[in-house]
Amino acid sequence: EENSPNRETDDMAIIPFGISTRHLRHSEPRSTASQGRVGRMRTMTGFPAWAVDGFVVFALVYLAGSLELVEPFQRYLVPETLPKYSYPFLASSNVSVPTWTLPFLGVFLPLGIIASVAAFTGSSWLEIRRACAGLCVSVSLGWAITNLLKVSIGGYRPDFLYRCWPDGNVAWASPGVPACVPTNPRDVLEGRKSFPSGHSSMSFSGLGFAALYATAKLGVFSPYDYSVSGTHPKDRATMLRIVCAWWPLALATWVAVSRWRDYWHHSEDVICGSALGLLTSYVAWMVKQPLAGTRGGTRREGRDYEGREYAPMGPDGGEGSADEDGVTRMIRRPSSSMSLSDSARMDRMEGR
Repeated sequence: EENSPNRETDDMAIIPFGISTRHLRHSEPRSTASQGRVGRMRTMTGFPAWAVDGFVVFALVYLAGSLELVEPFQRYLVPETLPKYSYPFLASSNVSVPTWTLPFLGVFLPLGIIASVAAFTGSSWLEIRRACAGLCVSVSLGWAITNLLKVSIGGYRPDFLYRCWPDGNVAWASPGVPACVPTNPRDVLEGRKSFPSGHSSMSFSGLGFAALYATAKLGVFSPYDYSVSGTHPKDRATMLRIVCAWWPLALATWVAVSRWRDYWHHSEDVICGSALGLLTSYVAWMVKQPLAGTRGGTRREGRDYEGREYAPMGPDGGEGSADEDGVTRMIRRPSSSMSLSDSARMDRMEGR
């Protein structure tokens, strides 16, 4: 019977909806397969994953720090656009969000949020380690891209006129090139790094990643199960879940708006910097997948099925009985080698 040509047809009859099980008979348990993938990854790279992550983060931070010292591109300045750059100058020590607060807003506060949510939800050490690695990748990648754009574009800040000519006497070295006589030459260099906003990108890259982690762990978007009467466990205190998960985004938005309000950035600088931070946080989340293969994660690798055996269940729970409308309900028995895609497909079909 093992070699019967109808073996595949029999297997197909076991599983409804026409899901093929050809690959199930020869597949190894996912735990063994996962260990094999980890082993192959170590063989290909020669280093553990945490070492590779550390090297990438260090390289990005080194690149971003080096770009801080590079003189930005000398952008052609049209005299007719000077009113756009004539806003009052506010010293860096008097702005709403000083630069020295960025490490706290972009790194330490998000780490605290991740640790708090992990402690509240009982996360594993592997999950916490992945989340912290993803946060570091998000912030370092956002910082490097932001500084690269700043020095490549050389956008003028809204207060550049005062930075360049604090006495109000406008002079030109050549057409489109201002002859600045600043009180502090560093102010002029910083005045040519307007696009995009570094405060906005770093705030959203760090706090945005923390918001993604909290959203996933607190089940903000968990579906409502209409087959259960009363209040579904995942539907309790939905607004409270949203507030707890998304308040970091509100803080990042306030940081971004403060740069516009203090005349350190134009509106397009703030918008693009915020979008860049959100993009890097999403990329880091998708790359690191902190919840993959962990309990409560988005990919339930620990919940596998070797095959699906079904038995008809009637309205009274009696085996072999039929529903009132003549439709037979099916239940499944878990096993350990069914593929993840089939498992997720069956969950969606059964409303889970």
